Amino acid sequence: MFNGLKNISKNSELNNKLLFFGTIQHVHVFGLIFWLLFTAKSKHPAKIVLTLRLSIYRYDIKRWSLISFWYIIGFNLLFIFRKKYNIKIISDSDGLVNEFSKITKFHIELLPIPHTSENINIDKLIENRKDNRVIFTSIGEARINKGFKLIYNSIEMLSSQENFNNILFKLHCYHKINDKEVADIIQILKEKNYSNVELIENNLTEEEYYKLLINSDVILIPYDYGIYAANTSGIFTESLSFGKVVVVTKGTWASNNLSYGSGLEILDQDYNQLVDAIQNITIDFEKFKDEATSKSMEWNKYHNPDNFLKMLISL
Repeated sequence: MFNGLKNISKNSELNNKLLFFGTIQHVHVFGLIFWLLFTAKSKHPAKIVLTLRLSIYRYDIKRWSLISFWYIIGFNLLFIFRKKYNIKIISDSDGLVNEFSKITKFHIELLPIPHTSENINIDKLIENRKDNRVIFTSIGEARINKGFKLIYNSIEMLSSQENFNNILFKLHCYHKINDKEVADIIQILKEKNYSNVELIENNLTEEEYYKLLINSDVILIPYDYGIYAANTSGIFTESLSFGKVVVVTKGTWASNNLSYGSGLEILDQDYNQLVDAIQNITIDFEKFKDEATSKSMEWNKYHNPDNFLKMLISL
């Protein structure tokens, strides 16, 4: 961070500019402090905006992460210089605002999420449907803490039920982390070779990602409560933007924003409830779909790049 800022200030004039950090962690805070202290004031930006996007509290075990100690020191030091260097802190999660307000004196502003779904050409990506099955999709990197095992367990339970073949599952199985549990689940699904479970193992390009999202009906987001109670989800944000029905974990940031979209919530790690949610949405899909479509316009009216920039500049 220190070296990066040093190079930027050497090659660019910052004294009339806003310096924006999309995600800030404790190491970045210390790097910023050292840069401010050891750089001529003439090279400082007019305003510095830091974005909090990562939780440091485990809500399931009610315990702060060990690195919270460094956040406390870093933010207290930064608070001393807040007026001199015009430092602002923002977040896109009300949960993170509440969390970090407990360890810093900074007033943290809640801003909209600047997703860019309005720039996506839906007509170009939408596919002609060949059947009437409801498509349930898990999208994004396959991880246990993002509910991949939970979804697998639900598919296993549903496979013995009469209406199983009325549902189509699309599971994005790409995983960067060498996770044996995830790899084993993928192998089992390959061996069982369900006719209505499609495995997508490659890393998706941006166009492939949006094509998968747009052509799905329901997005499964049963993330771990302990990690995602305050953290935002880009997949949830874009699912609501495109009018998709969602299934989320109760108590998470996504669950707290479910009223702006349509779908159901389940208890943390409860695949029985996930099975029930899948069945209930399948039975009543048109009702959920109509609600999701009607609410997406209001969601997009607030969460968009223009509104984000407008509120950012007004800080």
